[in-house]
Amino acid sequence: PQYRLNAEVRVRTGDKVPRNGIYLPDVGNACAQLLIEGHDAWGANVLRHPDDPNSQAFDRVPATWTLVERVADEGGGVPGEEPWRAHAAQRLRCEAGQSCPHEGGWFTPAGEGRRHFKQGEIMPSLGGDYGMTIWQWCNPQ
Repeated sequence: PQYRLNAEVRVRTGDKVPRNGIYLPDVGNACAQLLIEGHDAWGANVLRHPDDPNSQAFDRVPATWTLVERVADEGGGVPGEEPWRAHAAQRLRCEAGQSCPHEGGWFTPAGEGRRHFKQGEIMPSLGGDYGMTIWQWCNPQ
């Protein structure tokens, strides 16, 4: 999925939350939180010792929270990321008899090795005693 910050839906600590959702605070060393409509927005939990992986100490500080909203079910990947990672949002398995969701290397526990299929190609059944053939994505190649 793709997300963006909606700068039109913001709330300060102590003010009423305008709508349910995940909000990101405007302070460092803090994380997004679920805020509930009609309740007061609380302060952000900020790690006291962010360089210490064992520390769980935090302070609550005032913050302005911005709504994080989903803008697409699948999405465009991250600039500079390896191309095969863009397939992470795609289906990683396909049953025999269904059309291949994307071109590339696939394997099945019902057979040996992997095979290359083109998008739209019907995934074959290998038969045998194993049961239904289920193909699994195995890129990068």
